[in-house]
Amino acid sequence: MSESMVRRWVREFKAGRHSLEDESGRGRPSLITDELTTKIENAIRNNRRLTLDELHNLFPEISRSLIHEIVSEKLEFRSAALLNQFSWDLLTHPPYSPDLAPSDYHLFTKLKESLAGKRFQSDEKVQTAVTNWTKELAGSFYAEGISKLVSRYTKYIEIDGNYVEKN
Repeated sequence: MSESMVRRWVREFKAGRHSLEDESGRGRPSLITDELTTKIENAIRNNRRLTLDELHNLFPEISRSLIHEIVSEKLEFRSAALLNQFSWDLLTHPPYSPDLAPSDYHLFTKLKESLAGKRFQSDEKVQTAVTNWTKELAGSFYAEGISKLVSRYTKYIEIDGNYVEKN
């Protein structure tokens, strides 16, 4: 809390205020209504690939910054919310190191090849396709991927991070 905010609270308590709760009607009214939040949420649920610009085109009366606030804070459609919810730690990796990006690990590369060119009508159909694909894989597939990962990390550590694997 800033020093000016602390001074304001001290002034208010000296003037006889007894509650820490915000008083209704104080400050500027929120521009974010339940109706507005529901409209944006429905648009996102209908097409999860919408960008902020596309949402702004759908709702030109709403500013981009307000759409961003609704999406990230009110609807919590953000990665950070999930990471915090599950108490996951983020591991940093150098930029331009595709060998260290999770999307390039053994499993995801092969999964991407398997799903290439296919269209799915719902999340459930995607989940079913991925589940069926993973069930078809032999144990050796996973063992190979893990051994490659271990060797890549070992090599990366040995050369102090100056590592890019050529395919």
